[in-house]
Amino acid sequence: MTKSSNTTLPQITPGLITLLAISTGIVVANLYYLQPLLHNLATDLHVGPAEATSAVTAIQVGYACGLLFVVPLGDFIARKKLAAIVLAMATFALLLSAFAKSFILFEIASVLVGLTSVVTHILLPLAADMAPSESRGKVVAKVMSGLLTGILSARVFSGVVAQFFGWRAVYFLAAAMMFLLGLVLYTVLPNDQERKRSSFIKLFKSTWDIWMDEKVLRNRAWLGAMTFGGFSILWSTIAFLLSSKPYGYSDLVIGAFSLVGLVGIVAANFAGRLVDAGKAYLMTSLCSFLLLLSFVVLIYAKHSLVALIVGIILLDAAVQGMQITNQGIIFQLRPEARSRINSAYMVCYFIGASLGSFFAGLAYGAFGWIGTCELGIVAGFLAIAGAIYSKLSFNRSSQVGGEPHPSAAI
Repeated sequence: MTKSSNTTLPQITPGLITLLAISTGIVVANLYYLQPLLHNLATDLHVGPAEATSAVTAIQVGYACGLLFVVPLGDFIARKKLAAIVLAMATFALLLSAFAKSFILFEIASVLVGLTSVVTHILLPLAADMAPSESRGKVVAKVMSGLLTGILSARVFSGVVAQFFGWRAVYFLAAAMMFLLGLVLYTVLPNDQERKRSSFIKLFKSTWDIWMDEKVLRNRAWLGAMTFGGFSILWSTIAFLLSSKPYGYSDLVIGAFSLVGLVGIVAANFAGRLVDAGKAYLMTSLCSFLLLLSFVVLIYAKHSLVALIVGIILLDAAVQGMQITNQGIIFQLRPEARSRINSAYMVCYFIGASLGSFFAGLAYGAFGWIGTCELGIVAGFLAIAGAIYSKLSFNRSSQVGGEPHPSAAI
């Protein structure tokens, strides 16, 4: 039987894969509860659409900070303990959001919500550590399928709860889920051995050194930032489109639109198989093209429900397929530094998301829905440029220790 790269951990079981998938989905949902509620939040806290959208940016900035300052600790602190501590902090952050009476306080709470939602990327390297090398892409894809389900379910959940109980109830329930999840994970997760401790300065320096040494990581970070930036462009403004004429939908219906993106789960598992088969560049090219195509289709969503649904399907397939492809590659780079590698990658990923939501708010405020779509088309062209660069730069496979370097899969 093939062992994981981390000999201190048991090999992952189907039951543990399911638990990690559910956990990542529940945690990542914290980042997306707000999006269907933006118009209600703007009304309740007396702000305009552009200012309300900045709360989404605040969450993503907080998340990027958590990826930079918290996730790398998983290479030095037992991930079981680290996850429990961060989930306790998440409980507090969500309660603060629920009680916020001013927009400034809500934005502060949103930064903390983002900061503490990085448990997903504490758990994902743990799954990669326990997975056999020949099926690591499939395991990561299964865990990421739970994450995708959480992203989509978050909007439905928040829409339903807000429809009947108000938007604050969403955050009260989310806080309760974080508290219970912390107890479950601390009880069930295997005890990964704590590694040699390092100072924060040395920790961040080593992350930076890895970033500078790994061209593959930098290229994959660019591709991830562009695709997730496109995702953020759409979902940061779609509530304004769907709540206005000709749609005029309620919170419940707006949230339910996320279910259209369930096709992304199929794309994620398909991508995982292609990565294991060494055909990651094919998936990279396809996802980059789908990102561009999705926003071309979404131009017509202003007055066409069919165009909106097709555009969402194409976008979610592009984003999830690219994410699995990227992580399947970067987790092969340095097994002993997976948390730091994932941290560097995800910081760029969410910088892309933050910039996407920030510019989407400006574009929608100035030009309406057409501004959103044109911004998404720019992200699509930039992703295609990154895919072309990856082919030109990594068309020769190198050998490291007698094994194919991950660049060979690109």
